[in-house]
Amino acid sequence: MADFGIAYSSSGGSSFNVILTVFADSAIPRSYSNENGIAPGLAGTTLLTGPTYSQKRIWSISAIVTKTIAIELDSLFRAWDQDRSDGMSVACGVIDRTFGPDVSANAIFSTAPTFDYVNENHIVASFGLTEV
Repeated sequence: MADFGIAYSSSGGSSFNVILTVFADSAIPRSYSNENGIAPGLAGTTLLTGPTYSQKRIWSISAIVTKTIAIELDSLFRAWDQDRSDGMSVACGVIDRTFGPDVSANAIFSTAPTFDYVNENHIVASFGLTEV
């Protein structure tokens, strides 16, 4: 079974651990930042440009969750955002088992969560993360 987990421990002492198992579409939520490129060199050669480190992973998550999990995700984000706004160095732990080998990484929110009702018991939670 494919799943995606995000965890965070806030400076206030709260710990959060959200596991997502039902995704809203068939798209794999993991991709890469794609910061590389190709440029012409002075001598007519082709140069590969980009950072000197591996491409960072990005996640675009859209999952169907219970109301309880949506509230937990919202609380996780608010705690993370409070620590970020207080100038702390913040990162969430991510475990991605959606495609290929499992990925364990640290990430920050690049898109805040949004929530859409499916019915009174289920909500679609959507957000973005970028590996740090």
